Amino acid sequence: MPPEVQAAFDKYQVQYYAFLGQQIEVAIENFRWQQRASEVLMWTVLAVVFCGLGFSGYQLYHATRLGKDPAANEIEISTNKVRVTSSIVGLVVLFMSIAFLYLFLIEVYRIKPVNLLQQSPSAQQVGSGATR
Repeated sequence: MPPEVQAAFDKYQVQYYAFLGQQIEVAIENFRWQQRASEVLMWTVLAVVFCGLGFSGYQLYHATRLGKDPAANEIEISTNKVRVTSSIVGLVVLFMSIAFLYLFLIEVYRIKPVNLLQQSPSAQQVGSGATR
């Protein structure tokens, strides 16, 4: 092999492995950022849920302490608004907080394993097309 070709090949190999190293660093930084963002989001959701639980506890405490008539419930539903005035507002907020946390954990915070060694579908198609 001529020395110019060998030198060009060596230069290409150095650049290729430098590129792979940079690509790995970018992937690692992306995972770190996603982990930090995920932690912030989880703490925010927990704060919202605990505020809802605290509010519902406050409402239930005052409803039992004041001894309001359970039959004095008022529910108004119209196209513009929904209004609930009763001692069960705390229960409604409690169920909404728990449902919000459940949906967040099941739909948003789901952790999916990532296989970095798996080729992308486009690379598999190109690879399979070249072998024909």
